[in-house]
Amino acid sequence: MFRVISIAMTLLSACVASPAAYSAGEMQNIGRQQQQQQQQQQQQQVSTLTQCVSSNSQQAPKRSEYEFQSQAIAQMIELPEVPKYTGQMTFVTGTYFPNAKSGGSYTLKLRSLEYQESVRDWYHAALQQSGWTIEKLMCNEHTVSAWKGKLLVQIIITPPSHQRFRSDVLIRYRNGS
Repeated sequence: MFRVISIAMTLLSACVASPAAYSAGEMQNIGRQQQQQQQQQQQQQVSTLTQCVSSNSQQAPKRSEYEFQSQAIAQMIELPEVPKYTGQMTFVTGTYFPNAKSGGSYTLKLRSLEYQESVRDWYHAALQQSGWTIEKLMCNEHTVSAWKGKLLVQIIITPPSHQRFRSDVLIRYRNGS
């Protein structure tokens, strides 16, 4: 609808700007010519965009599929140097990325019977007491982030996804190389 109005306005301005009166056939020809010009401009824009995308994909470094292979974790595991939560936690699922470029990484999803604030406060204190440096810029009411040497951990506490629990906990852990 917008295109029809645009073409009609263009035709109307051409009629007003020109002292000669156009026949209906001439008006249709002008309209067709303008449509063709718009289509050509759109095709040129698509062609330019396609060239940019293909040249960027050729310049991007190739990543090995091997780097992103993952392994499912079927039960709770202890993460090196990370304090074991003393409250009530239930393991849900986990993933291990052994070949990640920045070092092996783990993601664990857990559920807790304790409230979000309690879980966050416990991890914040326990990590500090275990010699981890809390990354204050990455911490908020839902997250505790810390590093120790080349180890990185991020604990994300969210509202429960299951009514039997009081919070969900996602632990991201990376053993940097």
